[in-house]
This record gives sequence, structure tokens and C-alpha cells, in this order.
Amino acid sequence: MSTSNKSVTNLRVVNLSNGGGYILPKVSESSRSKKAWVEYGIDSTDDFFSEIIKSYETSPTNQAAIDSSTDLIYGKGVKAKNRLDLEEYLYTLTTDDEIRKIGFDYKLFGNGAIQCIFNPSRDRIIGFYHIPVDTLRAEKVNELGEIPGYYYSPDWTNKRVIPKYIPAFGQNQYEDDVQIIYFRKYSPGKFYYGIPDWYSCIQYCSVEEEISNLHVNNIRNNFMPSTIINFNGGVPPVE
Repeated sequence: MSTSNKSVTNLRVVNLSNGGGYILPKVSESSRSKKAWVEYGIDSTDDFFSEIIKSYETSPTNQAAIDSSTDLIYGKGVKAKNRLDLEEYLYTLTTDDEIRKIGFDYKLFGNGAIQCIFNPSRDRIIGFYHIPVDTLRAEKVNELGEIPGYYYSPDWTNKRVIPKYIPAFGQNQYEDDVQIIYFRKYSPGKFYYGIPDWYSCIQYCSVEEEISNLHVNNIRNNFMPSTIINFNGGVPPVE
């Protein structure tokens, strides 16, 4: 095509990075370190529970679904059919609020934990309470293939905090005031921890978070464009 009557346009196309694409992160258990507990995270980090909490806090759809599921799990509380004495005994050990928290953790994390409190002589349970499952890490299995106990830390990102050891229920029953009952959803390829049933939707939680961030940033920028295309040489032809 002749360009004698048209201005020459210097148009350059710049391909921007797409960040390498998003791939659903793989959750793995790591017991190869010298630490006494098993880490649970993504890409060799101990951050799985933090990722779950983030997906819950930043996705309103996910948060509403988990809260509603927790309400359905709890229902009207724990009932013992034709055993009012058993039901009354249960509520001498714990409260409705503690039971609801345990159910919430199981739905959110796919894992749940209960701390059992023994009497001074350690021959009877006098109470059981919720313990945040994200504060626990499983001890490596013993020669019998059992998990002897769990390590507790209020903040696993703070390396200066020394985790406290709490034995699993049934281990050293007459030696410890507190023991941990840990239960988890079965997950193929996982032994120490479980994966929540909604984990395959975690990328959609990220989508919802990033879309909201996009709109907030547009509003804060007064809807001004974030990109300017400059055509060196004037207005380009239709072609």
C-alpha cells in the first residue's frame, strides 16, 4: 500500500508480563527438617493455614458459605437421643460456644482440635475446649506410626516464640493435665493434616479479592487511566 499521502507512524507494541500464570498451589507436608514438628504449607513454606485464613477474610462469598455451613453443622447444638443424662453431662464439660468454634475450624481448615482438661489426679476429664487448629503443628510419628503430640504457638511466623509441647489424647494419660484430640478430613496423600472440602475454589477467592482491589484502586484514582498509549508520529491510519 502506498504511503506517499500518509504520515509515517512509529507504532510499537509492548507485551506485558502476565505473571507466569496462576496455578492452584500444591499443599505439602514437610517432615524433612530438623524440627520436631511437621510443617504444612505451600512451596516449602509453613503457611497453609495463613492462606486459608486469607481466603476466608478477603472473599465475601467464601466467608458467607463457610459461616452458613458452620451454622448448619452446629444446628441446635449437641443432642443425645433418649439420653438426657448424657446430654447434661456433656454440657458440664463444655459450652455451646466452644462446640461451635470446633465445628467452624473443621469446616474452614479441614482440621479440628480439642484440648481435654484432666482433674489433679488425672483420672477423669473435667472439661474440653476449643483450641485454634492453626496454632498447632503435629509431632513426627513414632516407631508405632502414631502421632505422639502437638506443638502449640500463638504465632508461627515469630521464630522467637518457643512452641509448647502438648501430648495427644491417650499418650501419658496419667502424667499431663492437658491433652489434644486432633481430627481431620481424609485427604489423599496426606497423613498429618487434612485439606478443607472447598480448597479447589481457592483461586476463585483470589479472583474475588483482586476484582475488589481493582475497583477500589480505580475509585481512589478518580477513575483516571493507569496506562497511556503514545503514537509517535501522529494519528495512525485506519489499517
